[in-house]
Amino acid sequence: MNVSMQPKSKAQEAHEYFCRYQGLIKPNSLVCFSWLNEAEKLVHTDAKNAYVLRSLAYIFKGQPEDGLYAMQNAKKLGDRHATQNIMNILHSMGRFDESSQVAKEILKQNPHDLESVSLLLSHALLHLDINKVHEAMQYHQGNNQQIMQKSQIYIQEINKRMDMLNELNISKKTVVDILNHIYVFLSDKYVGDNYLSFDYGYTEIGGYLEINVCLNNLSVDDCVSLQDGFLDVLIDSELDYRDYKDILVSFSSECSTERA
Repeated sequence: MNVSMQPKSKAQEAHEYFCRYQGLIKPNSLVCFSWLNEAEKLVHTDAKNAYVLRSLAYIFKGQPEDGLYAMQNAKKLGDRHATQNIMNILHSMGRFDESSQVAKEILKQNPHDLESVSLLLSHALLHLDINKVHEAMQYHQGNNQQIMQKSQIYIQEINKRMDMLNELNISKKTVVDILNHIYVFLSDKYVGDNYLSFDYGYTEIGGYLEINVCLNNLSVDDCVSLQDGFLDVLIDSELDYRDYKDILVSFSSECSTERA
């Protein structure tokens, strides 16, 4: 039996490309201009897909706020994936509370949605809050072994990280604020998976916490540039130097692709 396949829309093709992409944002890439041009052509005949294309193009250009706004317009026009995309865009921008709220709304409609509960677990880890792990699992219905295992691993990881902070006498709030700043900092510079790992050590002047931000497809120069840029962000932030002087944030590549 011959089965005819419908051709993929430009928005579907763009979304697949976007999901595969791992690396620094290239605001002047031909891909961005191609998607924006295609969106202009579609805006009067297929506005929903036009807004999806615009959203992806803006994120690729390092303009996540514009990307979010375009995806919200796609949602108003009935795009069935827009709510999930909005959840992920908010997460990548460091707007964790808003992203969590969207995830909970999705889970109220579909308690078996694995992506949403997984994101809630990631937020629990970023907040170093075991209560948020339990809350995430209350929204989830089912016994997906991967999710069950992930929740237990995150509880262990939160305890491990809190033990480090207590030993080093570093404020949990400061670390959570720094993790938030990392996401905000990367939102207009990087698209792809990340993994945040914690370690600690001692020098002759005392202990320090190292937060390693693992990204994909970065050169050594890229990592150094991000490290310098993030240091400037911390200096200009609301954080007091005395609070983060014992915290080292480093960027590296070729790491695990688990999202944290």
